[in-house]
Amino acid sequence: MLKGLLFPEENFIFINPAKTQHLNRDDMTKTLVHELLHVLFPDTDENSIRAFEDIIWQKLNNEQKEILKSYLPK
Repeated sequence: MLKGLLFPEENFIFINPAKTQHLNRDDMTKTLVHELLHVLFPDTDENSIRAFEDIIWQKLNNEQKEILKSYLPK
């Protein structure tokens, strides 16, 4: 199950648009946060990235989440 993938050499983040991977835009946005954390912390293990993702997602308010969503294709 591939939700997203970072291509650091190309400065590119792929977010899988399939409905089987992301049930809604909030889920896609959370994947974007996850992949951005890989950019910020490239040597951090996946379990820690997931933990950071959950913490950041809980701290973001609705306006901040909407701003992040604006970076996703419609």
